[in-house]
Amino acid sequence: MYNAALEHRRVSGIVKTISVKRKGRRWYVILSCDQVPAQPLPATGTAVGIDLGVVSLVTTSGGDHIANQRHLAASADRLAAAQQDLARKKRGSKRRRKAAARVAALHAKVRRQRLDGAHKAALALVPGYDVIAHEVLDVTGMTRRAAPRLDGAGGWLPNGAAAKSGLNRSILDAGWGVFLTILSHKAESAGRELIAVNPANTSRTCSRCGHCAKENRVTQATFACTACGHTAHADVNAAVNILRAGLALRDAAAEAAWREAAPRRERRSHLFSIPRDIGVAEVMCDHRRVWRRLGVLDGIRIGLLLLGLVFVATGLLPLREAEESLGDIAPLLVFLVGIIVLAELTKEAQVFDAIAARMAVFGRGNYTALFVLCTAFASFVTIFLNLDTTAVLLTPVMLALAPKARIAALPLAMTTIWLANTASLLLPVSNLTNLLGMEKIGLDAQAFAGRMWAPQLVAILVTMAFLWTFYWRRGERRDLRYTPPVLEPVGDRVLFAAASAACLLFIGALLAEVEVGVAAAAAALIVVAAFAVRDRARLTWNLVPWQLLIFVTGLFLVVPTLSRWGLADLMSGLLGDGHDPYRTAAVGAGLANAINNLPAYTAVEAVIPGARQDQLLALLVGTNVGPVVTPWASLATLLWFESCRRHDVAVPMGRFLLTGAGLAVVGLPLTVWALVATS
Repeated sequence: MYNAALEHRRVSGIVKTISVKRKGRRWYVILSCDQVPAQPLPATGTAVGIDLGVVSLVTTSGGDHIANQRHLAASADRLAAAQQDLARKKRGSKRRRKAAARVAALHAKVRRQRLDGAHKAALALVPGYDVIAHEVLDVTGMTRRAAPRLDGAGGWLPNGAAAKSGLNRSILDAGWGVFLTILSHKAESAGRELIAVNPANTSRTCSRCGHCAKENRVTQATFACTACGHTAHADVNAAVNILRAGLALRDAAAEAAWREAAPRRERRSHLFSIPRDIGVAEVMCDHRRVWRRLGVLDGIRIGLLLLGLVFVATGLLPLREAEESLGDIAPLLVFLVGIIVLAELTKEAQVFDAIAARMAVFGRGNYTALFVLCTAFASFVTIFLNLDTTAVLLTPVMLALAPKARIAALPLAMTTIWLANTASLLLPVSNLTNLLGMEKIGLDAQAFAGRMWAPQLVAILVTMAFLWTFYWRRGERRDLRYTPPVLEPVGDRVLFAAASAACLLFIGALLAEVEVGVAAAAAALIVVAAFAVRDRARLTWNLVPWQLLIFVTGLFLVVPTLSRWGLADLMSGLLGDGHDPYRTAAVGAGLANAINNLPAYTAVEAVIPGARQDQLLALLVGTNVGPVVTPWASLATLLWFESCRRHDVAVPMGRFLLTGAGLAVVGLPLTVWALVATS
């Protein structure tokens, strides 16, 4: 009696073909269907690289191993016995047909076991990762038998045929092709992305430093880089390389598609643009003489310092006053060096990249959630790591994230620059103007934060309202949802941990009222020490902000001189006699947008007595919140425009000026009101 038919799974979609197939004594009816509905799984925001092998069927870039069950080897004894029994049977006999059926049944069982193992291995990967990168393997070529070797005298040399035969058997027993086929089907059904990578040199390239040499592969299971000393499981090291190669292919394809789909951009659409040759080094043919071409900003900085030195040399600024002025800013310069070095190396350690990517993943494609996360992150970085860190270092991170997640770039860019200015009120370290006024205001860090928390909150909320209205809402960004990016592995976890710990230490030191210069220097030394051990090539003199040091030094020589020769009277006339905080903030904002916020604050502060604390704080509000209109209102804005230009992000100048003016007109009085109301 024939058994009833068994249905493997319910038929879905439209049946296009029907095939009948016999395997041994079993018959199968195969239905090919079209328009089968996919069953996408929820996004995880993670990616993995997989290395296929014979010891472990799959090794992931995270260090997990899926064992190779070796089903053919496990059944080898029974197969050998069955085949020997078959060989002893008389051809054409009934017993021989039964023996042949037993051999076929054993092979069919091995095939089903291999298929079941491949399904289970694929199911272990597909639900947990959005992107899976695997190597493209030529199994046919890898299992080709060893070529014979002649000895020249009519004989044969050993060619390792026996060992190669065993390896070929193990490769075929692993079933790489079956596994990859099933993995591709499951990934497509689940909405996952599968990336095929050329496996060339993935097993001999160091995943940390990139050094490629066959000597790196010590044994089948051990990888030891001869250049940097990195050691790891050889398959894990290869899987990490495969993942990076796959993500590079994915990013390149995504960026190409993003650029092709984006509106046609005007490369030089800015009314205000910084030349490309700023700070570019030209190396002469003999590689001994290097000439640095200075840009417009560098010329202004050096000219300001030279002008200040001329004032001192000619007596327009007495030497004693110059010494006192420079002595006052010495701790400030130490802080500037420390905080910039800390921020630069933190970026090199991929801390900012990791946080930005995880924010986008955490948003799960929802623009409202992403907006809140981006504004919170930009505000946090500005408050604790200075506005220049947000504008100069965080902007490239955000713009690089845009094509990966197919996010509109302009909203991200405007978020960083507006909050770099308006979120810089809370702590002395948030803005250079705050540090300049700390001695005269007479407040420590905690007392300063106690006075400025309400104005800071109002400034951030007003900025968020303008950002959402003019850049983030649906009508402006045009997209309903975005694609969460895939989390990439950190290049060096030791550097990542050291930089993260240094930033947390710096924030803790500020809360403990440690002097800002000491806190910044100590945190910077921790990161410098970590890079000295792990990646010394990153430690260059370019980390020191020479341009900013020159500018600040020249500023504190020129402004006191001008104040002695009539500038103070002009500033007093602008402020009037009423000590009005609203007027003071407006004067500070107007001068900041006209000339730059640092000289504006320095010039106005010189004519305000230290006893008028509220007026000095109102001036800080004007020079911090107000410089959002013109491109030269702050150094951070100048450098932000350059980052946008390098990433081909067109900033419509008319829109930038009008929305910035609206933010200044609305945000400035509300922020001053919060300052006055909490005084």
